Amino acid sequence: MTSWNAIFSRDSVRYDTDSCDESDFFVSSIDLDDICVSTSTLCSVYNGNQGPYRATIDSSDTQWSISTTRISNTREEHTRKLKKKKAFSSFVKILLKIIEGKDKDKFRNVKEVILDFEQQKERGEIDSVTESLRSPLKNAVGPRYWSEARKHLSRAILDSRSKRCRARDAAKAGPITDRRFAPHPSPIIYCAEKDKLPLHSPLPFPVMAERGTTAISNASVMKKKEMGTRKKRIWIIISVLMQRLERSNPVLYHKAHSLIKACVQRHRNGSDAGEGHRSLTRSIQHCLKNDIGVEHWRRAEHAVGKFLLRRHQRVQTWEPLGSTAFPNKRGAWSAIDATSVAATKRPRFGINH
Repeated sequence: MTSWNAIFSRDSVRYDTDSCDESDFFVSSIDLDDICVSTSTLCSVYNGNQGPYRATIDSSDTQWSISTTRISNTREEHTRKLKKKKAFSSFVKILLKIIEGKDKDKFRNVKEVILDFEQQKERGEIDSVTESLRSPLKNAVGPRYWSEARKHLSRAILDSRSKRCRARDAAKAGPITDRRFAPHPSPIIYCAEKDKLPLHSPLPFPVMAERGTTAISNASVMKKKEMGTRKKRIWIIISVLMQRLERSNPVLYHKAHSLIKACVQRHRNGSDAGEGHRSLTRSIQHCLKNDIGVEHWRRAEHAVGKFLLRRHQRVQTWEPLGSTAFPNKRGAWSAIDATSVAATKRPRFGINH
């Protein structure tokens, strides 16, 4: 049973999207239990003494087929319900996190609704909190927060899928076990006086790579590439945030500009290493969230994520191979998609490195 009390803890907000799909929660389906029936084996036997035809059935094969089909259906149903519970739990966590930062009264009402259904489940009045809570929860939060939570869940699922794909690709490029790349069995030791070689000179034969070196190098390359993509994404969010502030609130724009310059200066001097912000992007993100506001940062982050998701869907649907961008009316974001974020230049806020 899902522990709904753990959802209200700030430290427990961790979205479990590795084993769930959005369709498991948002798409309703009719459950048909034990409907799969295997075809019986009917053998028509003619006996001249007892009658023209007599139908016999292979009962043992039919019973075995029906029993195995029922076991398979039961396991699939259990797996589907488990995935549905996990998806619903992740969705409720996201929904509560959104409402907590925007409407405290509605957040308390939603907590009361969830706790009420949890008590009903403990008393045995309802069979499943997942099925019973969906409609009352949607009416309590409203369509706006409900739709926003669905978008966040879709983005989390997309990120988890991309991580699994990268991990699967790294696993496929595993260690090379070819003998040609095995360590040398008996390396030759050269004497410096006899062969006239300096003590620190490289050996005249090639040193082959050990087993597992290729896998480690591939994993490190993938990790560096992922970190670079994440940094580029943060720089894009910072750029969008500054553009929004410049148009809507010049005072906050100048304040944010000063904060970014101060973060860059501290990063150059190395004074922010002891505060836990060794990365420049993390330091700027922390300062902007604390001094400018988390809401402004979330709006910019949501805009960038929405654009990249739409770009990814268009690429998966009909973009030809080799194309990396689409023409845009404004032309500012035409070269940005899920695969070309790492190639985007970061904004210049007085940064020379």
